[in-house]
Amino acid sequence: LQTWYYQILIFLAGTLSDPEVEIDALTI
Repeated sequence: LQTWYYQILIFLAGTLSDPEVEIDALTI
């Protein structure tokens, strides 16, 4: 249940900091 929560945090962090981080988070 916590995995999706972390994925959302990483997704939001990626959109705020770098789009590359967002792509890396999605590939995982």
